[in-house]
Amino acid sequence: MTALMERQAVSLPSFIYGEPPEATEDHFIVDDERKASWAANKVLTIRRRMEARSKLAESYQMRILDWLQQTNATDEKSAEFLEGSLRPWVEKEVAQLGKTRHISLPGARVGLRKNPAKVAIVDQVQALGFCIENLEEAVVVKRELSKAELKKHLIQGARIPGAELVPGQDELTVTAE
Repeated sequence: MTALMERQAVSLPSFIYGEPPEATEDHFIVDDERKASWAANKVLTIRRRMEARSKLAESYQMRILDWLQQTNATDEKSAEFLEGSLRPWVEKEVAQLGKTRHISLPGARVGLRKNPAKVAIVDQVQALGFCIENLEEAVVVKRELSKAELKKHLIQGARIPGAELVPGQDELTVTAE
């Protein structure tokens, strides 16, 4: 290729959208169609690159979680087996100690701890129905504002303390053609 041809060889994107505009020392200014076209296409390129990175990161995260599950599954089975083997011995030893519920071993401390009782709701509908009629203090009612209803009233001119109608703003959109 001759020197003249090398100087004239321009990439297709540069030919279509123009060369990157020169930035002033202070900042980049879009003041004509060529610069606007270049900036818009640059935004699209950046967004595609960010999306590709997000997809790559998501695939890595899935692979890492799969690896973690697989590697921890073996250890979890081992830990459950050893805890199951250890428990009868600990129960027997603690029963002989009286008030103390732990044993110090070389390198570890084992013991039994009484967990507090907890509620298991096995039938939500049945329990809620009973509590509404007989045990109202066990029923929690959540109160929230409906933004759709507030908007409707604010548009009609209602004055609602603590709420205001914020006008919509123009949002710049950049899409590929």
